[in-house]
Amino acid sequence: MISLIANLFKRKPAKKPTRPTVKQQQSAPVRAIPVQTPITESAQVVTLKQAMSERSERVIKDVIDIPSYLSITTVIGGKHELNEFAQEDIAALEVSSGQYVILVTKSSYRSNQHAGLINKIIRSGGEVVRDYEIEPGTIRVLYKNYLQKISAEKSKEVFSAENPELRAKVERMVSAATAKRASDIHICVRFDNQDSTGAVLFRIDGTLRQWDKFPSEDLDFLIAYMYTKMAEESSRSEPSYNNKEMQSCTVPVFVDGLSVRIRYQTVKVNGGFDAVLRLLILNKEDKDLSPKMLGYSDVQCHQLDLASRKTVGVIIIAGVTGSGKSTTLKTLITMSPRRNQIKTYSIEDPVEYKIYKVSQINVQRSSSDTSDISPYLQAMRVVMRADPDVIMAGEIRDYHSCEMLQTMVQSGHQVLTTVHATSAFEIPDRITSTTMGLSRHTLSSRNFISALVYQKLVPNLCPHCKVPAKDVIPQDRIDLLEKKFGLSINTIFAAKEHENECEHCEGYGTKGMTVVAEIVQPDITFLRLIREGKDLEAEELWRGTRKTGFDDPDTTGKTAFEHGLYKVSQGLVDPRHLEDRFDPMESYRIVEVEVTTQNQQKRVGISH
Repeated sequence: MISLIANLFKRKPAKKPTRPTVKQQQSAPVRAIPVQTPITESAQVVTLKQAMSERSERVIKDVIDIPSYLSITTVIGGKHELNEFAQEDIAALEVSSGQYVILVTKSSYRSNQHAGLINKIIRSGGEVVRDYEIEPGTIRVLYKNYLQKISAEKSKEVFSAENPELRAKVERMVSAATAKRASDIHICVRFDNQDSTGAVLFRIDGTLRQWDKFPSEDLDFLIAYMYTKMAEESSRSEPSYNNKEMQSCTVPVFVDGLSVRIRYQTVKVNGGFDAVLRLLILNKEDKDLSPKMLGYSDVQCHQLDLASRKTVGVIIIAGVTGSGKSTTLKTLITMSPRRNQIKTYSIEDPVEYKIYKVSQINVQRSSSDTSDISPYLQAMRVVMRADPDVIMAGEIRDYHSCEMLQTMVQSGHQVLTTVHATSAFEIPDRITSTTMGLSRHTLSSRNFISALVYQKLVPNLCPHCKVPAKDVIPQDRIDLLEKKFGLSINTIFAAKEHENECEHCEGYGTKGMTVVAEIVQPDITFLRLIREGKDLEAEELWRGTRKTGFDDPDTTGKTAFEHGLYKVSQGLVDPRHLEDRFDPMESYRIVEVEVTTQNQQKRVGISH
């Protein structure tokens, strides 16, 4: 066998075959995959066998020059499977039953990888009848076209009609997730592990927890079925399912009396792909939420009420992905007592919740869309011509949308939007950056900003099984809570996971999420500092307005972390969960102020 492999590498140069002219190549029909005509036991096969003693000098530069074949056996899951890195350089084509042609790049010819593939084919009872050198770019196109063809054939075969079994599996998964209060489902499909299995995980109270494992092929079919048969027609980013592309859609599901909208997004990763499903549970009673219900303090609720009642200006909410920004926007837009008397538009990518008395515009950009003008920006321009009173622009993301924001506000409208920033004080720098392009002069004008908001979500402790923090938290953390932040350890509780021991939280130790936030309603001095580019001084000015300790519900001048400290002091939040979502407590910087705690005035805060 070893000598046979060696002989394959000792071929003498053969006469170079005649290649089609450039004109002939241009006139040839374009084929995604060459016509799969098997090579029969004919003179052609005999010639190929004889050529085993000669090395072909032919270099394949275009897919139209690739020999006809039945299948590519080096794909993931194939008979002679190679990983994705190896597929950059080598492929095995089954040209007839048990006969193979190897395509290999110049850099991998005679490599261990090349020899290993030949050995694998021979051990499986196959015969290598020819090898060709192929350009790297061409081999990539070969694999891509083949996988797209196979994916399309599978989808056509499986989803030509309704599949009650697959639909039932989707509904069972969603039912289990909603029963466990999951906000997201992560389906991790891997074809390159030993047993080709994938995992389904639920994000519960901010933490990913494994639900079950399944064969990767089964999960691929499940995800494909959701995209092909269950998604809203207009929500698909691409016409057909392809697990090699980033795709998104919206999938409505009704389970256990709940109407659930699933925001579906696939992400290609090495060895497979992930499908992330955000679960949006529509309120059955169609009741509006309030900022208080979300977790905002009384002071913050008053601030949001004032900002929402302004007829001109922008409320900007900052936060990371999954921080509840969309829910807060929906809550604020429904707060106005004049909702039945004004025209409100929302521009969303995509629409997540149905909002009563709001004209919602769904925009969704295809992953293959290379247009300079996004549908999001086009929608903003249309809304400006539609006689709006209030506009909810889902996200300010670039120069053009920031320019439209300026137009909306300066033309006398109330606007609510979001931006990616790590605190309320970083919002000015973010939207005046070169990417966004809003001028500081515009931002700091008297009626431009109604409120700057930053929020995060932290887990609520399960009230039925929480334990005293002093029993489970290390002494150094207790010292920080008491000495640095002035909290009493006697009122602080923590989570203790005990699987299946608590019927209320299933042993997770937490139940639900709550907002911790900071809200800035700028005064003239704050705006002047922003105009001058003195953002740090503006932050110090605002934080200097704090008048109470961290165990007091008054959140005036308190950051989102300090709002969280109050919830820790009341036994509502585990201090470890709060710290996990912010900086380490040791490095947190406190602004020193005069505060009143327990009827005594004292100085609280250590500058770091």
